[in-house]
Order: sequence, then C-alpha cells, then structure tokens
Amino acid sequence: MIRLCLFDLDQTLVDTSDMQELREAGKHRTDNAYPQEVRTAFLSRQRNLIDEVTLLALTLNNAGLKIGVFTRSPRRYVDVVLAEAYVLIQWDAVIAYEDVQNRKPNAEGIYRAMQAVGMNDTSALPHVLMVGDSDVDIRAAYHAGCYAALFKQGWPQTYEKTHWRSMGLLPDSILDDQSELQACIANPTPALPDLECLLEGEQAIATPRYDEIGKFFPDERTRHVVSTAGRSFADYRSLDQRRAWHRLSQSIQQHKESVQFPNEWIQTVQRFIANHYRMIAGFPIGPGPELVITCIPPRPDRVHRLGYFVNQLAASYGNAPLVNRLRLTFDHGLLAYRPGVRSQSQDHLSPAERFANVRDHLYVINPDAARGRKFLVIDDVTTTGATLLYAKKYLMAAGATSVDCFSIAQNISDPLRLQ
Repeated sequence: MIRLCLFDLDQTLVDTSDMQELREAGKHRTDNAYPQEVRTAFLSRQRNLIDEVTLLALTLNNAGLKIGVFTRSPRRYVDVVLAEAYVLIQWDAVIAYEDVQNRKPNAEGIYRAMQAVGMNDTSALPHVLMVGDSDVDIRAAYHAGCYAALFKQGWPQTYEKTHWRSMGLLPDSILDDQSELQACIANPTPALPDLECLLEGEQAIATPRYDEIGKFFPDERTRHVVSTAGRSFADYRSLDQRRAWHRLSQSIQQHKESVQFPNEWIQTVQRFIANHYRMIAGFPIGPGPELVITCIPPRPDRVHRLGYFVNQLAASYGNAPLVNRLRLTFDHGLLAYRPGVRSQSQDHLSPAERFANVRDHLYVINPDAARGRKFLVIDDVTTTGATLLYAKKYLMAAGATSVDCFSIAQNISDPLRLQ
C-alpha cells in the first residue's frame, strides 16, 4: 500500500494550461498584486482535474496515507492555487520551485517530501507514489526510486511529442482519470506490465498489460511497434534506488548467462500470444494460419540463449501447440549474424552505431523458410529497437506476410537525461 502520494500541480491536480505566463512570472515577481492576479485568473473557470471530494476520500479510505504536492511552479503561485482549489485539504508536504536546488526530473523534491512526513529511509520508497502528467514527473519518480503514475485526464485529444515520450517511459500505472486513483494507491502492483505483475506474484486485474512502444529507423518517420512485458532499469547511478527493489531488472541480471528461464518469462509470452492473436485464433472454420515463433540470434561466438528460451516456450505447450485454434511452430534458427558483429551493450554503441551494426550483419539464413508465413520475433531487452526492426525488415523482404516484435523488457535509461 502507498503511504505517501505526491501530486504534480499543473495539468495534474488542476488545469492551468492558459496560465503558464502568469505562473512563470511568479519566479521573479514579489509585488503585492501578483497573488490577486493569480486568484482572478484561476477563478475564471472550473479548473480541478482531481476534485476535493476525491482527495478527501483517498485519505479516509487509506489509513495513514499522507498526501503532498511536488511542482516546479513558484511558491506564491502554488499557495494561491491550492488555497482556491482545495479549501478543506491539509497537505502533508508542499514542495515548490524555491524549495529545492535541483528541480524535476531530479528527485530532490520527492526526498524532501518524504522527510517532511517522517519517511527517512530508502526502505520506504516502495510505499511512495508520484502522480504527474508528464515525462519529467515519471523520470523524477524513477530517479527517486518510487512508483510513478501517469495521469492523463488533462491531456489534449491529439497527443504531442511530450505525451508519446511519457508513455514510452512505461510508468508503473497509467491513469485515465481520477476514479482510478483509489485502486492505484491501495495496491499499485496489478497495474504493472504483465511480467512485472507475474514476478510480484499477482495477476493483472483485467487484460494483461503489454505496452506498445514506437520504434523508428534513423531519419524515418514510420512508426514500428515493439510490444513489451516490462522494464529493465539500466545500470545508472541515477536508477540505483529503483533497480534495488525492481524484480524484473533483478531477474534479467540474474539470467544474463542462463539457458533456463523463469516460468514467469514463459507465461508472459504465452499470455501475449493468447491475447495478441485472439482474432486469428478464432477462425470459424479450421485452424488459423500458422504462427512461427522465432528470436533474435546471438553473436557468432556466444551461446544461443534465446534459442533455449524458444525451446523452453515450445515445451511449455506440450505436444499439442494448437492453442485456441492457433497453430504455433517454433524455429530459433531463422536469423543469424555475420562475423564481425559487435556487442551493442558491451561496446557502448551509440544509437546510430547500433542500427548500422545490425543492418550490416543480421541476415535471414533461409529466405525460403520465411515466405508466406506469419512471425513473432522475441528479444530479451530492447533499447533502440534496432535488432527487432531489422529482423522485421529482413523477414518481410524474404516474403513473410507479417512480423510482430516482442521484447521481454524495454530498457529504461538515465532519467536525468532527456530520453
């Protein structure tokens, strides 16, 4: 259960999209007229995205819950807005622009709020939730090491780049409106991506969550979807606190050299197949078209770990891979790398170098085996998506009818650097 819930202010608690200039002015204005200008502008229309009744209900329904605000807005502006929007709310912590030296996405404000309510130990981080509408809120939560909830009620109908960036960070929870806050605070685990949920020993409340991440070839605008079952927090100091209690990141690290994988890894791929291919699995007459499960190959000098994974996945279906009328076949030998391919991670390749490395070395061993068939290509951890994107491109060029891309986890990079 969450014990401290921190909210971003603008476009999370309240809709102040038309007050940006006045808000920014509060960083340097000290005159007596400023608070009244803020008050007048705020009261010009209804602005609450999260209403007072909802916040009161959260504190009543969750014994001991502390609530606070962490914002980049200036204190004089914040005080007026909170006083007008939430007359009955007693905030346990309010961290504004002037209260920290390092602002979002730095986590200093989250730590200060924790100290204000007596949560002074890092063991309390899994009980802290940051609710915000933008990528800086998610990155601040990742830097702190606490849960992150993306609140979309104040978003426009047409998403801009910042909104796609926020979704691409794969927050722990994605909240469409204030009605979903209670469940998130009571237990954030069921809202996690599917594999993370399984590793926590829980089942998702409804349909398992698989995030669709848009990946792009360099200098191209065509969006290619990679579906993922969770996150892998990278080995940056800025992610130490979150990685310390993140089970999937730990599981990936523990199985870097394994050829036998956790049952949860197998289950999440089974669940993805069952959900993603519902339509072709439901063909009214006869079996659906054959679906070939394959994977990203190893470098020529390495053990084919994912080949073992595909074999383990195949074995999990037993001798009858006909699942809900879907014909599954498994072939981990379709793709290979030519000699000279470099390690994407160990050689610390830049995004451009990663794409060039895969482009020049990945190939389809037997193009005839791809012609006229549907594929699901599996990778363990994806960063730029270069490997999966070129696997898709080369299989399609060989005559595949469709290629879907799936990653066990999406790499989450340094939150203090713009993704």
